[in-house]
Amino acid sequence: KLIMRIKYKDNHEFFSAYSYNSEENYFELKGSEQSTILYYPKLQLDNQYDSSKFSFVLLANESPTCSENSIYQVCVGEKRIGWIFPFQALLSDNHDQANNPYFLKYAYVATELLLHAIEETDAREEPDEIYLEDYYNTELNVLVLDSENTAQIQEFNLEKYVVGLFKYGYSFSGKGNILADVPTDGSRKRIKIKAVSDELSGVPNINYLFKEQLPFADNEVIRFYLCYQVIELLITIVFEDQFRKLLSEISVSAEKLFDHRETLSKLAGEKYRINELFTKYVELTETRDKTDLNAACEKLLVQSGKDISGSYYENLYAVRCLVVHKLYSLSTESIKMLADINKPFLNIIMDMLFTFKKECP
Repeated sequence: KLIMRIKYKDNHEFFSAYSYNSEENYFELKGSEQSTILYYPKLQLDNQYDSSKFSFVLLANESPTCSENSIYQVCVGEKRIGWIFPFQALLSDNHDQANNPYFLKYAYVATELLLHAIEETDAREEPDEIYLEDYYNTELNVLVLDSENTAQIQEFNLEKYVVGLFKYGYSFSGKGNILADVPTDGSRKRIKIKAVSDELSGVPNINYLFKEQLPFADNEVIRFYLCYQVIELLITIVFEDQFRKLLSEISVSAEKLFDHRETLSKLAGEKYRINELFTKYVELTETRDKTDLNAACEKLLVQSGKDISGSYYENLYAVRCLVVHKLYSLSTESIKMLADINKPFLNIIMDMLFTFKKECP
């Protein structure tokens, strides 16, 4: 558990206690003896909520659509589990929620939790008053979770929602999802985050990609390669799933082995497993992402003198073969086209992770 512990170079006392004056709207940090330091919030906070029933996480989001007004209620289904907002929203009253009584309750909780989590020894001299921005990266975003509400969600674990948060631009490191496309006109007041499919929740490589790799991808080739790793991962699971299905059928009768030789041969083929993945294992509704992905893939294939296919996932596979095996042959213009592929591709792989379901129980 995080406990505030602050000591300044020019004062031997440790500051590890505080109180909030609701009438004057300030926090008083108390030293182990007589010293006190005040923190004056920019917002008029409401201390109705008990902060011990909440927790917080700091998240990155450098997408162009994330601004000081990107303040949302966070929901799982219809259940609100908390709020997410830029750190800067605590330090300014020039945003749309500055007078929202519900936000101000969460702003109080966030402020108290952030003060409570400061741990620093002999890093600076004692100031006249304390400033949160001296202790935190204010370019980050604060996700405040209501423990009582998350307890009402079966087996709630934030790790299940790493991809769901990434879809809206948020990540636990790096720059976040810079390709996220969230309305900036103020029409969105809440975001609904989805969990990765239960059948994938035990696969550690997924969160690793969305926590440690994609948030740091700094060019389109790397971003495409990382996105395609999700396809590689899923078609491996497809192979294992269908192979188990074959084994169960063969175990009924040894003669079944000969009946399934052709199936086993097809299953070894990557193109076949990709077709199975997109047509049987995931539920992807007809969206603009499919249309955009297919159009961008076709454009790159034509530019590179390659044939195009009748389905978007076959064209995607053809692009994958180009990038993996013949990157050296692609022109600068062709590589730039990957940017038009990567945005819808990323959205589609996230939807695949949400809806993936094995055939074999």
